[in-house]
Amino acid sequence: MNTEKKGIALLAQICAAKGVEHVVISPGSRNAPLTIAFTCQESFEIINIPDERSAAFFALGIAQATNVPVVLICTSGSAALNYAPAIAEAFYQRVPLLVLSSDRPEELIDQGEGQSIRQFGIYDNFIRASYRFPQLSVSDNELNYARRIISEGLDKCIQPIHGPVHINVPLDEPLYGRSSEELKDFSPSTSMSIDRKISSESEQIIKDTWDRSEKVMVLLGGHSPDPVLNKLLSKFNLDPYVAVLTETNANVHGLNYSHHIDLALSAISTKDQDYYAPDLLITFGENIISKRIKAWIREHKPKEHWHVDPEMKHYDTFQCLTHHIPIDPLEFLRQFEPKSLNENSTYSDDWKCASQEALEATLEFTNTAPYSDLKVLGKIHEQIPSNYRVHYANSTSVRYAQLFPHREDLKYFANRGTSGIDGCTSTAAGHALASKSPTLLITGDMAFFYDSNALWNHHLSEHLRIIMINNDGGNIFRIIDGPESTGQLEQHFEAKHNTGAEHLAKTYNVPYYFCDDMNGIADTLPKFFGKQNGRPAILEIKTPNEISAETLRGLFKALEQE
Repeated sequence: MNTEKKGIALLAQICAAKGVEHVVISPGSRNAPLTIAFTCQESFEIINIPDERSAAFFALGIAQATNVPVVLICTSGSAALNYAPAIAEAFYQRVPLLVLSSDRPEELIDQGEGQSIRQFGIYDNFIRASYRFPQLSVSDNELNYARRIISEGLDKCIQPIHGPVHINVPLDEPLYGRSSEELKDFSPSTSMSIDRKISSESEQIIKDTWDRSEKVMVLLGGHSPDPVLNKLLSKFNLDPYVAVLTETNANVHGLNYSHHIDLALSAISTKDQDYYAPDLLITFGENIISKRIKAWIREHKPKEHWHVDPEMKHYDTFQCLTHHIPIDPLEFLRQFEPKSLNENSTYSDDWKCASQEALEATLEFTNTAPYSDLKVLGKIHEQIPSNYRVHYANSTSVRYAQLFPHREDLKYFANRGTSGIDGCTSTAAGHALASKSPTLLITGDMAFFYDSNALWNHHLSEHLRIIMINNDGGNIFRIIDGPESTGQLEQHFEAKHNTGAEHLAKTYNVPYYFCDDMNGIADTLPKFFGKQNGRPAILEIKTPNEISAETLRGLFKALEQE
């Protein structure tokens, strides 16, 4: 038997018809009609997670892995506010979520009712669309209106770009009523996809700019793994005057790509800086991690900067944007055929050599470095088994990832939409469940403990592995300039602590490993990556905070002297 509220039953029915596969529900009473309606649909995988903040990031991880909208359902009041960090991350990372927040009837808001706040529009700064579901959905006209809202909302999760959509659902009592009445057939409406084309006028501008550019740099931010993108991008790198610079979570690879931006920039001599600066910069993908490349391009501005992105927004990260090209990067790469004009250029090779030589110097430095975060993470990256999906937490973990060899046999992910430490573990957990693929989270102690409720659910996948580097606080604040000079570093910036994960792991029945030296890491990693009797596993590695910061600074100082 379904809920007696026809509009809610229709909501679940249309979500199923439009291909939703996963529904993440947090317990509550006001959302009872939604819970009943969605659990009545056999096609859904229902996931129950008590903590709404963790639940939303878990859903984010599922949508990341499947590229299909995931439904989130919560009760009224502050529960909906707890979704906000993950919704903001989904907005900037362009991940499809359909958020259904249960609410009291509109006439009861601000009237002293318990568990009620002003819910409609609470995500307006970071949402693709917001809707107020009709409170009464009984007549055919009302149900047809509900049908339109649901259909349109799900389509806006994925068109023209992916992202979260919010439907606030006011529900009056009774909440638990059931009915065996069959709904009339209200089939969903759909949006047709339209491929944008570069106009002939714009194509001529692009061609003319390309023809007069002697040095072209293609710079990629974060991007989900896409073999088609990688193949299309490779045609650009065939031209000797086109340098392709990528970060780890761009998930592209090629023999001539420069994968280690920070290392290369550190090693380029002062007298050569102008040579390495491009005439034309082309960017696409999500946010760039490297602060060095942002500052360097702002100082060495190209004559032209094209940003390729379907969203109608002038994205001027480097403060030199000349043209926004509002098209999907895949379509741009398909439609624009670059032609070699300077066969004698060594620009691409020079960037590649700078990157490779800096990487080799880094590996040599790491081999002789003291026990530290750099040493430990270098060993981990060597030992990750093939075909893992690797998630990096913010903020030191994802930065260290840029310092090690790029591996084509791995897929990389990071929550760099808002770059917060909240939800990193929950996201990886959701990704592992949905992908059914080996998934590794590399995280720091602050991000791990901040999201410890990620372990508080019954849906942890046996494919999930978590490596937590514990250096007793936010070591990023020992690395960046400023905090040390305040005299407040340990207490108010680093937030120094003396907490371990062993008892937390035992609480949630998760196999736990601990290491505090290189021999222990070498011995433990094979066991950690092995089978764990159907459970995930946690490896805590203790590292020294001061030595770790000194070692990383020493690496970049050594590169500058090369």
